[in-house]
Amino acid sequence: LIWDVYGHWLAGFSDNCSHGDPSLAELLVVLEGLKFAWHMGFKIFQCMIDSMDIVQSLLHRDQAYLHSHASYLLDIFSLVDKPWSMNFFWIDRDRNCSADALAKLGALSSPVFEYWMSPPPYVLKWLLLDVVS
Repeated sequence: LIWDVYGHWLAGFSDNCSHGDPSLAELLVVLEGLKFAWHMGFKIFQCMIDSMDIVQSLLHRDQAYLHSHASYLLDIFSLVDKPWSMNFFWIDRDRNCSADALAKLGALSSPVFEYWMSPPPYVLKWLLLDVVS
């Protein structure tokens, strides 16, 4: 999901990718999130990820070819290299409840990629938890 520095919802998306591979799912979310942010015209963007393994993979580009999902890392790096200020940060899973709720919503839905310009009702309470934590 994409929110501003004050914790206000800007946009989000959900999908049922049904891969069964958490690393791949996380990379696909990062890739789609970066595409979405770029197309929305953001020039400064911080990507907060609750998987330390994925953050480390994104911060160590020189070792990307060793990753089991190297092709997705390379796709992400091509977006990172666009003319914008972009950084990756680790966020504690307890402070990322709304993103987790969106992921669960996607997993429960049909395999259709869905954009959310306002938060779906299921995610509202989790957004509040993230903002206050």
